[in-house]
Amino acid sequence: MTSQTPSHLVLVRGSACLQCRRKKRRCDAAKPRCGPCKRARSSSDCTYNPTTSADGSEAQATGSGETGSTSQISPKPGARRPLHALGSGPLDGPNSLRDPFAGLFKEKDMLTNIRDPLIDVFLKYSWIYFAEWNIDRFWVAYKLPPSHPQSIHPALLDAMCLLGCIQTRHVSRAYEPLFRARLQRSLHDCLAAADRLLDFIRASTMAAAYSLLKGRHIDGQNRFAVIAQFAMACGLHQIDTYDLPSLKLLPLLKKPKDLIELGDMIYTWWCIFCGDRIGALLANTPSTIPHNDKTITTMWPCLLSDYANGRAAHTPYSGLSVFQLPDHGLNAISSAYENVTAFRAKGFALLYYATFLREGPDTANEVRAAIRAASLLADSIVSYRNLVCPNFDRAQNREDPSHDNALILALTLAYASIIQLLHTFSNNDVGVYKQRLEIAQTCARLGVEATRVNLDLLNVIIWLPWASAYEVLAWEYIRLCALKDTEGAAAIRVDLDGMMDSLQKFAGHYTFKTTWPFQQLKRFNIHSAQLTGMER
Repeated sequence: MTSQTPSHLVLVRGSACLQCRRKKRRCDAAKPRCGPCKRARSSSDCTYNPTTSADGSEAQATGSGETGSTSQISPKPGARRPLHALGSGPLDGPNSLRDPFAGLFKEKDMLTNIRDPLIDVFLKYSWIYFAEWNIDRFWVAYKLPPSHPQSIHPALLDAMCLLGCIQTRHVSRAYEPLFRARLQRSLHDCLAAADRLLDFIRASTMAAAYSLLKGRHIDGQNRFAVIAQFAMACGLHQIDTYDLPSLKLLPLLKKPKDLIELGDMIYTWWCIFCGDRIGALLANTPSTIPHNDKTITTMWPCLLSDYANGRAAHTPYSGLSVFQLPDHGLNAISSAYENVTAFRAKGFALLYYATFLREGPDTANEVRAAIRAASLLADSIVSYRNLVCPNFDRAQNREDPSHDNALILALTLAYASIIQLLHTFSNNDVGVYKQRLEIAQTCARLGVEATRVNLDLLNVIIWLPWASAYEVLAWEYIRLCALKDTEGAAAIRVDLDGMMDSLQKFAGHYTFKTTWPFQQLKRFNIHSAQLTGMER
């Protein structure tokens, strides 16, 4: 995944030659001789302070060749800046004016020639972070002057730029520590002034996602916990009506003026919900948002276009209450909620529930009801896929992969939920054992299909539900080998190898992380060499 980066950046403070500093004149920092020194015919006096390179060695005081009259100061890709070493947290700010980015840090509004390309990169891949909203309304607000009360708060822009930095292999990645520092400051300013708090919630959600992407699972889950609690304090978890005057939002957030703003709030809530579930699953800790339909009443998301054209206003209510056990209603929800965003949220809800549902004599009925709910969800997604995109044509034509990416993730989550739930009965029921194995094979083959079409169809978190399918296949392979069933073992090995190939391609596709937590799969001693190769 690549993007265009700014071709011209501002001159960094302190980069002027010594002669121009003494004469207090504007320098263009061209090397080996700057423009003003050339014009003054004092080129022999044009010298620069030595600078320290990324590896700690001193660079030459003058450049190695002529440049134009306009200097283009660009950070070296991958260089470790002083900002990067100031702390271990994802949002630590600078404490030294010697930092080359100190001038940019102090700017309240980031220069547009740096910000605009990073915003474009973020929006191109925003679906990776479940950051979705009405894009037309966003651009209207983006073009407003910073002083306008309806403009986008700098905290949200800094968060978007931060994620845009890690989404590119170009020189813009060097700005990551700068935007980490700016985001910490702008979040503080936003909250201190209670200014545009929906932007604060979105930006904080992105900061939490950033931590998870960097492998800091506990920190990421803690951040999701804090922002989930704040969002619930604002009432985002109880958006249960399209009648705007009747909403239960607290005064901390401005009530939406129309359905478009309401839809953006609903999408924001389910983004937080999914992030909270992901953090809990990665960190193996309880989620902050309870699996309780009496507390969480926000409606499933409709299509963003349904809020713009008014269709959502005529949609019957449906939320987490469809998972009320044992009386659920997945098979009777409105078709307006048959969309990939709602499927994805339901998938995370069920996988978390399946993972943390404790076995016991009193849970058998709950498990059976949950299996029924997960099976209905999987059937609904398969039916939707057969109708809308049986062959992932959009991805094959290099169109926007976000829809199919979310669809594949949702279906994979549903399969993983069923696998987890069937484990309760698989040891005592041969039929259940075979059913679980078949679902694991189907899950593995879906991953292989997506990998062959377009790697962008693999969501950044899809390896998590894949692990459940891999474990089922691995245990079956080991069992068949012990029974000397060569033919059966070979058939299972095909699916195992296909899944491992998908994992390897997945790990190489996403560049913002160097180590993926696949080590738990090493215990099967089937693909140890490949797994070790992914530990870079």
